[in-house]
Order: sequence, then C-alpha cells, then structure tokens
Amino acid sequence: MILASIAMPGYMWHQQNPYGAAAQIRSVLLTFACLALLWSVPRGCWFAVRQTWISRHAVGLLTVLVLPLPWVLPFVGSFLQFLYVEDAFGIPADSVSTPVYWTGAAALLPTLGCIGLLLPPLALYGWARHFHWAWEKSIVSVVSTVAAVVLVVTGGVAFMSRTSDAAHRAARDVVNATAPDFYFGIQGARICVQPLESKLSVHNGPLPTDRPLLAFSTDGDVLYLWDPARFREHGGPDPVMSVRSAEVSTYAVSDGQSRCPARP
Repeated sequence: MILASIAMPGYMWHQQNPYGAAAQIRSVLLTFACLALLWSVPRGCWFAVRQTWISRHAVGLLTVLVLPLPWVLPFVGSFLQFLYVEDAFGIPADSVSTPVYWTGAAALLPTLGCIGLLLPPLALYGWARHFHWAWEKSIVSVVSTVAAVVLVVTGGVAFMSRTSDAAHRAARDVVNATAPDFYFGIQGARICVQPLESKLSVHNGPLPTDRPLLAFSTDGDVLYLWDPARFREHGGPDPVMSVRSAEVSTYAVSDGQSRCPARP
C-alpha cells in the first residue's frame, strides 16, 4: 500500500502530462482522495466491529450471511431479468430460458454494489467510535444507520433503473433494425416468421410476415414476438403477440434488413 500510494500520484501525473498542469493537479488530488478512501473505509469498518458482538461471533455471522446467497442471488437476478423482458417488452419472463449462472451474475453486481454502499456509513461510525465520539445511542449511530438504509435503497433503485435503461436501448436498437445487445443470458434476435398453415392461432394478431420481429426464445411451444412497428405507433395495438411454434417457421435476419424477403 505504501508503494502504491507513492507510485500512483506520479503515474497519474505522467498520464495527464499532455493535458496541462491543471489536469495533472486535478488527477493527483483525485488519486490522493481515492487512496485516502481505500485506507480509511476498511480501517473505519474494523473500528466499528472491533470488540463488539459482531467480532466475537464473526464466524457464525459470516455463515448466516453466506448461506442464503445461493437462494438470494437467483431471486434478485430473476427479478432483474423480469424487469428486462416482461416489464419493458411485455413478454412473459418464464418463456425465456437462461442459464442459472447468468441469473446469478445479473444479481452479483447489484448485491456487491449495495454492500459497497453500506461500507462508508459503517466506516463513519467506526471512526466516531474510535475517537469516542459515539456510543450505542448517540446521534452518530442513528445518522450512520439512516445513511446506510438510504444508500442501499438508492443503490437498488439505481440498478433497477439501469436494467430498464438497458431494455429501452434494446428496444431502440430493434426499431433501428439492429440486433439488441446481450444482457446476462438474454439475447434477443430479429427474425422473420412464415406460417406453415393457412389458419394460425395468433394471439393479438394479425401476424406480420413482411417485417422482422423480435424474439427472445424460439424453443418453447409458444413463440412470443415483439413488433417494433407497433411499438412506434403510440396508442396503437399491443406490440406483443404469440403463436404456436409448430405453426410457423422462423429465420434470422442481418442488421440493417428492415423487410422480410418473400418466400414461396
């Protein structure tokens, strides 16, 4: 840590050399601030839990906190995938199958982010406790607890908003005739649909066959499709439709292709 604290300001000064002295000074000050946080936050957290009930029962408490993770992470990941697929596009989330490790990965970043947001208030309480500014019922304890709750709620809302923004970007890409980006095991594809029978049992039809539609999965018995043309018509019909997979054939289209070629 001593070597890093000495080397980092010099490295940042060298990196910002082409941008002038003001940028160099700003980068060095920012580096010192980050190094101060990296030192003060873990040490403050240690002061907060040292010689407390938490430190005396650390092994048991760690076990209690770690054991629920195999159930909590998939739940949080499934909720974020629900926001992405069903809340933004209106397609049932259970119709899209994703590997369980991607569901856990979707929840890992929000979970670590909320844990990281808890550390600064805990460090604040620890430093106050170290300098004898706080005791069990002091104002510092109350402020630290309220700040931790506010930060965790704010972090949860921010990650939910991040998921919604990713879904909106995907919808915009499909409207612009581009395949959407991959999102934690969910990969939308622009496909053309051709009926195999003269009569189709289409929910919320008619089924457009002249333009590409968005589908997140084609493996189930029911194929859910999202129509970007209907999405552009504000106040028009619902852009989501469904049809039995056995009644149609599908094929993918390339980026930029806005029409489906006629097939015999």
